[in-house]
Amino acid sequence: MKSRGLIFSAPMVRAMLEGRKFCTRRLDKSWLKYKKGSELWVREPFAINGHGQVAYKADGTVLNGLKWKSPIFMFRKDSRISHILTEDAREERLQDITLEEIKMEGISDQEILNSLPMFPPPNCNLDDIIEFMAKNLFKQLWDSLHPVGKRWEDNPEVVRLSWR
Repeated sequence: MKSRGLIFSAPMVRAMLEGRKFCTRRLDKSWLKYKKGSELWVREPFAINGHGQVAYKADGTVLNGLKWKSPIFMFRKDSRISHILTEDAREERLQDITLEEIKMEGISDQEILNSLPMFPPPNCNLDDIIEFMAKNLFKQLWDSLHPVGKRWEDNPEVVRLSWR
């Protein structure tokens, strides 16, 4: 079984710890070789004090004199989260994401509800508005993490990884 570290931001780690994040999309096609049963371990912003204790940015820890390290420098032994893929990695277009998968990406129902307009346009289906607003939230998240040419409006091919 393959095992590989996967970098996540502090907010996405919090979503995992809260039981809201069960999948991710990546631009790197090398993820396609990962099959059901492969292990993914989470690399996240962290710090290690002089006693070897690990602190994680996602926990909101205040550092006294230490600096957060990039997740790229995290060793497997310092990772606290791992996942087993529940299906083979698969390729798809970014904008093919569904409302259910947006929630699996860590966008909460509350975030979606908070984004809804107070007075929706007349003759609009509420389900369509909810899906539109959820996609807009995911678009904002995606675009905050990816460069021009790989943004939502570019609709790049991505590799979808999922776990439970």
